[in-house]
Amino acid sequence: MKTVEDDPEFDVKHASKKPRAFVEGNDHAIRLKSETMVDHFDSQVIVKHKSAGEARAMVVTSSIARCIEYYQAISGYLRERKSPYKAIVAFSRSPVPPRVPAAKARSLLLPNVRPLV
Repeated sequence: MKTVEDDPEFDVKHASKKPRAFVEGNDHAIRLKSETMVDHFDSQVIVKHKSAGEARAMVVTSSIARCIEYYQAISGYLRERKSPYKAIVAFSRSPVPPRVPAAKARSLLLPNVRPLV
């Protein structure tokens, strides 16, 4: 029986891109990961008073679209928990393509979302 390692035409990196993108972009998976991150932050930082009220956490994503999905999931979970904390979002570059008119760009952004550039 032939295995993947024996097949020189099989590109593991290329073959794993679509399944990984599907799993990473799945709304349910994003929601569960967001809940896990918020719960961990709460139990390990807030409840143990490690922050003196100044704690922050950062979630780094692979794209701006994924960032917005996580922002929405985390914000929703914080609202469900009736948490006094809010999620914020920042980008290292503009979240809107450069050729988009300014009026259209404003409508594409979430409220209070501003790039760091």
